[in-house]
Amino acid sequence: MTLLALLLLVRPDPFIADAEWRGEFPLGLRSLHVCSVVGSTEFLARTMPGVTEIRDLPEGEFLYRTERSMPFAGVVRTDFRIRRDEWTDSSVVFRTPSAEEANYMILALRFATEPGRGTVLHARLRVRLMRDDGAEIHPFAPLLGEAFISGQMERDLSQTLRMFAVRISEALPPGELAGQEATQ
Repeated sequence: MTLLALLLLVRPDPFIADAEWRGEFPLGLRSLHVCSVVGSTEFLARTMPGVTEIRDLPEGEFLYRTERSMPFAGVVRTDFRIRRDEWTDSSVVFRTPSAEEANYMILALRFATEPGRGTVLHARLRVRLMRDDGAEIHPFAPLLGEAFISGQMERDLSQTLRMFAVRISEALPPGELAGQEATQ
């Protein structure tokens, strides 16, 4: 136990958990205008798993608050400061303005119409948590190491994006589904 305490005290570098996951999700939708709906902070707050709040901050920024239940850690809350950018290629990106922040996130969503698949969501989610003490991320993080914690985060990001894609399809009006007439 003394050796562990000594290792934790002399650790000069911060503990960094960094994970990224990309995926493609056919949505069964027929319109690319879903980008404006799905890319809104209100829709994101309702449908992104783990998000408890997205609220306005000054200067076009948002507080993106998440909660995760973790074994041996209970509920872990993490706040990210983000901005929203929209591009003409049917993409919307939410990201932390500075890569130097302790809680860094980028969520990139791009919608494309593909033959035989309808509208496809191309999603990328990256989260990086940097702490002086890894126990701030999880009580066992210093013992398990950055690679293990990052791997667990990557698995969680994969599940998060998969559930988000399901929720998009469930949340959009029926007229947006492929093969159905738009109701106006």
